[in-house]
Amino acid sequence: MKQSFLAGILLVLCAFAQGQECREPNPAEKALIERLANIFDAEVLSKCNGAGWQATTDNPDMKFSVANTRPNPERPLFLCSGERRLKLMLQKQAGDAQLTTQINSAIFKLSFPGGGERATTANRITLPGAPLAYLLTLHTVDGDKHRVVVGLGKWTDIAAGSYKLTGNVFINYHFQHRFPTTVIENLYFEITGKTKEDVQQIASGIDWKKISAILN
Repeated sequence: MKQSFLAGILLVLCAFAQGQECREPNPAEKALIERLANIFDAEVLSKCNGAGWQATTDNPDMKFSVANTRPNPERPLFLCSGERRLKLMLQKQAGDAQLTTQINSAIFKLSFPGGGERATTANRITLPGAPLAYLLTLHTVDGDKHRVVVGLGKWTDIAAGSYKLTGNVFINYHFQHRFPTTVIENLYFEITGKTKEDVQQIASGIDWKKISAILN
């Protein structure tokens, strides 16, 4: 039976939202997330499988909850993860990678030291249909890794080029819709793997323009 890509969305509980009061989604919220899942099934999961990657998740539960109180920073639809931190593991004979997604992200992270990893360089890359994308080099406790970060939506860019990173480097998103509007304004992706070739292959195989069609 085909596994829905919704199981591969990392429903990130931001540090801003610790202690956030959450509730079950209403019909409109559930329909929007299910629509997003269908787009991902067609435009991400199938493309990864077609490129030889096998996708698995640590939690196939489709259930999710949404913020019941105004998040900080304020944004429209905000998902609470609680214990349901989901991630899509991509594996093939030559290596492995991880793809995570955040809905209505408040920040686009270039360097955010913590969790045993530190980004050292960021290079702006071009992905058709993606307004903002960078290739990062990471130092981690398990050795060097690489990450493509992609922002869909109306992100404010920094100057294109190559950067050596120190400390926290990120781009804030300025939301146009207020809480609790049932819209998705942006999507933030992280594709992490051991080689630049792997993460760039995954990123370049995704139709970012079709995914962006769900944004408002």
